[in-house]
Amino acid sequence: MIPAFRVIWFTILLSALSLRAGVEDFTNAIGVSAEPVFPGVNWEFETNGFSSKTVQEVDAFVRTLDTTGLMVVKHGRVIYEYGDVKRLSYLASARKSVLSMLYGPYVASGKINLEATLKDLGMSDVGGLLPSEERAKVIDLITARSGVYHPAAYPGDLLSMAPKRGSKEPGTYWLYSNWDFDAAGAAFELMTGKNIYDALRDDLAIPIGMQDFDRERQQKTGDQTRSQYPAYPMYLSTRDMARLGLLMLRQGQWRDHRIIPAEWVRRSTSVRTPLAEMQPQEARAGPFGYGYLWWVWDGSFGTGPYQGAYSACGAFGQYITVLPALDMVVAHKTWPSGKVHQSDYLRLLDLLTGRKPASAFELANWEHISKVRPEAYAIPKPRIAIKLNPGIYDSYAGKYSFASETNRPGKMTLTIKRNGDALISQVTGQFAEEIFPESSTTFFNAMEMAQLTFIKNDQGEVTSVILHATGLPDREGKKITE
Repeated sequence: MIPAFRVIWFTILLSALSLRAGVEDFTNAIGVSAEPVFPGVNWEFETNGFSSKTVQEVDAFVRTLDTTGLMVVKHGRVIYEYGDVKRLSYLASARKSVLSMLYGPYVASGKINLEATLKDLGMSDVGGLLPSEERAKVIDLITARSGVYHPAAYPGDLLSMAPKRGSKEPGTYWLYSNWDFDAAGAAFELMTGKNIYDALRDDLAIPIGMQDFDRERQQKTGDQTRSQYPAYPMYLSTRDMARLGLLMLRQGQWRDHRIIPAEWVRRSTSVRTPLAEMQPQEARAGPFGYGYLWWVWDGSFGTGPYQGAYSACGAFGQYITVLPALDMVVAHKTWPSGKVHQSDYLRLLDLLTGRKPASAFELANWEHISKVRPEAYAIPKPRIAIKLNPGIYDSYAGKYSFASETNRPGKMTLTIKRNGDALISQVTGQFAEEIFPESSTTFFNAMEMAQLTFIKNDQGEVTSVILHATGLPDREGKKITE
């Protein structure tokens, strides 16, 4: 007979071993490293992060897309990379999720009061706001529930489907509106006293060691005749987007530094508007509900590898997706003249997560598409700014008049100004933007989608400027003599 104390000891030992095995199995299943890994100056790479079958499937599919940069990070290391992950480009509406990240520390410190109303902050807009709109709170702005349907300075939302102004009480109705998001940016600056882009640099880019961040490329834009609140486009590289995703995956912690409060990460990436409440009906087509400026997998969609998952999403195919169940981050970019539809991106995620491997038919189809479309989508080469003597800018300063077009009644006036070492371009009614020299006479904007070429006469005097915008015919503006 085995003594009772030996039975007890043996039972405890077996329980401990079972518990340890269970923990190890769980750790392996969700892929959590014992010691979290963070990139240093450069990212670390793991060559065995995916099976050869998964790599084959992802390679075959991504070559059919307009993807310009893709980085997959698991356990803090890069396990898959495609395209030019260093190139700065337009983040589109993914910028809104980055603003949410910036909000966190200031909410925790009390500088940002989410319960403050627009009236409390002294915020109005072109033509004024309605009394009900003035009651909207900051929390309503960052959850797209303000009930303010004032025109926005920047396109790319669902305001055309908005209810009548004043018909919805703040906090009661979700609508994807750039007015809310741009006003949220203005509220951030009002309460913190800090420019969004300076906060992006100081509070995120520097602490997490972004490799490609350029403060000069970050510029606000929008139509001031529609709204006084500009959009705040951001220009980041794919690999720096992945750093932001990893910071969120690590609950706002970066090595031994607390960058974003963990509670804010949890709150901002939890569903505040369930999928069933998204408005209008068309907004319910995907798997997402909405948090604080983050898109969150909701309901039956938020299971398996997508349990707790959330994304920053932007037009053309800009994504930062955080998958806590797999300890994984996916950063995806396109160049704005191309486009990766959300359905294609979700299919890519299904391949990366193993949720739905490729069928033989899909593989054959993808291989066929990649063979017949090698020239279908040419990615423009990155524009490189050069150094010029700023004194040359004085000859470009002035106003340029462009003739009216059939679909644009009235003349367009472009004003060029020198501001120290920078050359500033501004179309009447739009926010001013810095333009960067590619040569002594050719300049480009931050988005790299517009180019200005100054024309000189035989005496070397600037007489006009040629505006080239991607996808549009060239236009010539004559310099106005005053």
